[in-house]
Amino acid sequence: MTDIKKREEKIKEKRKQTTRKEFVLHFLSYYAFSLYRKPDGKITAFSPKYMFPTVDPLEFEEQRDAHMKCGMTYDFERSFFDQFKELASKISYPRLAIRGENPNTEFGHKIMYSKNCYVSFEVTYSENIVYSVNVKDNCYNIFNGIQIGDNSSIIYQSVGVFRSSLVFYSKFVLDSSDIRFSTEMQGCHECLFCHQLENQSYCIRNKQYSKEEYHVLKKELLAQKENFIHWYQELAVGKNQLACKDTE
Repeated sequence: MTDIKKREEKIKEKRKQTTRKEFVLHFLSYYAFSLYRKPDGKITAFSPKYMFPTVDPLEFEEQRDAHMKCGMTYDFERSFFDQFKELASKISYPRLAIRGENPNTEFGHKIMYSKNCYVSFEVTYSENIVYSVNVKDNCYNIFNGIQIGDNSSIIYQSVGVFRSSLVFYSKFVLDSSDIRFSTEMQGCHECLFCHQLENQSYCIRNKQYSKEEYHVLKKELLAQKENFIHWYQELAVGKNQLACKDTE
């Protein structure tokens, strides 16, 4: 039995006993969500335990053709994994994945044609992105966002926002604006503490108010800044979402 086949059998046996939590953590470990400062002062997405050499992204691009000459003749008498390790040690890897013109993105990983990105990951064609992950396609001014896309702007502490603006402390918002502490909103505007609404405006806790009443109540609620994090943590999540407190 080859060493690859042996590895496959070990994985099969392990998966039979793997908890949901372990399974999710295993696959999340494939993604970099941390940055490290190397002894030379440069920032990288690779942990200090990473054993292979790293170089600046531009230097890596210049070496691409040379990497094609690093091939090895496969030796069927040796372990595949030993040979792979030997081959990998001959190649330098980019300390950060950055492609195209990306001003002010030295603290970002997997950045493409974006600018002003700070401690953010997987950002494409966007600007002014801070502490965020997976921001794509013409998004602007995103802070603490996850999976934000398709021309969204001014998003704070929110998840799953598309074609929307002025969204704060909310999750799963589409084609909406001025949304706060709400979940699963589509085509809505000026809503607070709402859940699973479509094409509604001036709503608080799924109840519609006149424009004047809404703004009075909104001002009172938003003055309670000390409650913002608590309200966000208590957001309702529909049965179609995957969030679950029982990670086992």
